[in-house]
Amino acid sequence: VTMKAPSLLVLSFIISVALGIETIEGQVPDLIHRLRVDDTGFFFELKWVVINDTITFRMDSSIQNGTVGLIFYKWNLADGGDAWFYQAPFNSSANVGVQDCFTRNFTLRCESTDVSLGGTNDLKMYRNATVPTFQRKLTTGDQYDVVIDKEFYFFNWIAYEWNATNMIYLGNTTINFIQPKKFVDVGHWYTPTIMLAMLAIPLTLLSTLYKWAPHIAYNLKVRRQNRNRQSVYRSTIQTVDEEAPLLLREDKVPGPVFKAYSLLGIRVKGTESSIKTYLFAALYLASNIFAVWFCYPTYSVGRSFGSLAAINASLLAILATRNSLIAILFRQSYDRLILWHRWLGVWTILIVIGFHPFIYIKMWWEEGKNLPFELTSDHFFVFATLGALCGLLILATSLEAIRRKLFEYFYYPHIVLFIGFYVFGSLHHPLFMKWTFGTAAIYFSDRILRWLWGLFPSKIEKIYTVGEGEEEIVRVVAKKSKISEWLGFYKSGGQYVFINFPGHKFLEWHPYTICSGSHEETIEVAIKALGDQTRELLRNVSSGRAPMWIRVDGPYGLLPKSWRRYHQLVLVVGGIGVTPAISILKDAYNSGYFKPHWKTKKIRFIWTIRRKVQYDWFAEDLQQIAYNRENNPVDLSQSVYVTGKSEKIDDSERWFTKGRPNWETEFEKISATGSGNETLVFACGPPEMVTRCWDSVEREKRRGLNISFHREIFDF
Repeated sequence: VTMKAPSLLVLSFIISVALGIETIEGQVPDLIHRLRVDDTGFFFELKWVVINDTITFRMDSSIQNGTVGLIFYKWNLADGGDAWFYQAPFNSSANVGVQDCFTRNFTLRCESTDVSLGGTNDLKMYRNATVPTFQRKLTTGDQYDVVIDKEFYFFNWIAYEWNATNMIYLGNTTINFIQPKKFVDVGHWYTPTIMLAMLAIPLTLLSTLYKWAPHIAYNLKVRRQNRNRQSVYRSTIQTVDEEAPLLLREDKVPGPVFKAYSLLGIRVKGTESSIKTYLFAALYLASNIFAVWFCYPTYSVGRSFGSLAAINASLLAILATRNSLIAILFRQSYDRLILWHRWLGVWTILIVIGFHPFIYIKMWWEEGKNLPFELTSDHFFVFATLGALCGLLILATSLEAIRRKLFEYFYYPHIVLFIGFYVFGSLHHPLFMKWTFGTAAIYFSDRILRWLWGLFPSKIEKIYTVGEGEEEIVRVVAKKSKISEWLGFYKSGGQYVFINFPGHKFLEWHPYTICSGSHEETIEVAIKALGDQTRELLRNVSSGRAPMWIRVDGPYGLLPKSWRRYHQLVLVVGGIGVTPAISILKDAYNSGYFKPHWKTKKIRFIWTIRRKVQYDWFAEDLQQIAYNRENNPVDLSQSVYVTGKSEKIDDSERWFTKGRPNWETEFEKISATGSGNETLVFACGPPEMVTRCWDSVEREKRRGLNISFHREIFDF
């Protein structure tokens, strides 16, 4: 028999295909094309060769037991797409099968087989060793099959593994089967978590720059002026008046940019948050939704929300740490971060109990499956259900009514459920486990650091009660931690510490505001009996059974800017909220402590109390401050308002004013004395008083006053 060489070559191809694609690959590698997908914990490889009018495929995957589906269609095809689904254990000799399907909605599942629609199964299945191989004609003549030609196709793949993890991998690309690149490697570097991180990192950097740049610039200016001042004093030619030291430039009236930006600080009616806070929260939520949208359909909506649950849960735990890198970057104290922790906790739990499972429950419902059975069919779903239940209980026990009045019922379940949430989440999915490991390292590092701060108790130098009846408080004085003092942690105003009395209740720590000056060698706190622990402490001190030792964790908290940078400082406080103001006043009127670069010239002190006896809490401190004021360049004006209806004021008690402050009148005075200069209003006290003060500040801002507002948040 005589045959031409090309005919022999074609014949060898046909024989090779019959024997398996491995033989073709070995003989004619130029005709073999490959698409390879590498994803986290998954790989999928498709090789094919076109010979005459036939295309032969071979698949390989890390899926050990499951389904791999291939769906492809032309860009201009509106009626549907061709789908092939291979169901078998890979790398085994078990019976295998491939389905020729049709998908009208381009969904990643076999909606209908061609046979059930009146067409034919045009896929021919081969087995070479343990690798599935099948082929079909480029043009089958079946109306439910896509013609494979030289055009580009939108190509999807989905892999579903039948095991304990029930992992689903999917993705897409564009491909030309007839004239492709020899190798097409598809590695999706983007995931929902990476996309969210890519959006969050620039925001973090911008926020860090916004928070730190003015602070660094101010400190550099102060150092430069101090050097200039020293050089002037050292000069033998020039002399200056010591009573008129070099000061920083006075601030001018704010321009339109400042006025426009100040609108973001307006309080949203009915809340204790500003427009700026809500915008930031909305931007973060939008980043989450964008990450889901951007990664679809490579990542299904359900899988994307699962990934977001992992990264949000990680950030959630970090925001609950007291010694956080986030606090340093954003120049935010723990009392501010804990508010974001609560908000992010609600969002994370909504993902865990709502968005993430809803996608799968909806799919099971449409398929007519038994939902309770599916949720408990294997330990994969059992862990998911238990984790979601822990999250739901955390949300329920964190309600403000429980947190304030039944603190123990909030705190201890919070710790137990918090651990359960992360453990069950990790058992549910390996991605959650990876984020949990990193989070645990950060969280427990913080816990160890806090444990070290309070490892060695200090002897209480002085503990006594002030006031009478329901208005009696406990004042505690102890030595400062040498390490904290050496590191410069003690600043002026608004700082607090977590205190434990080991002889009283060894495991209970509670926050208290510092009322001593930052320059003092001791730390002092004033404790009002507002809960079970503080009431018991008051009874013990009053009966002569006062604790002798104290453990201190802190200090924490700081003002966004030092009060010394403002020309005028206004302290608006109510009740026991006066403690941070006392600390500021002690620093401002500490004899010999005033520095030339301080800009503060006026301090206005407004204190509202319900009963006159509350004034006794800090009467001696205020008398000492008034005495030190005589030799201090900072002017001080103070008003004490008594709001109790049954309280009477004698003519000799000129420092008291009956009734509540008229905030419009007060801020008209503040505006008149602070015109053209920076003013800081510091508020701490009942929420109603703080919000009215906040609204007044924003109103003065819109009128053109260069005024800032800071409120103390003491809601842990």
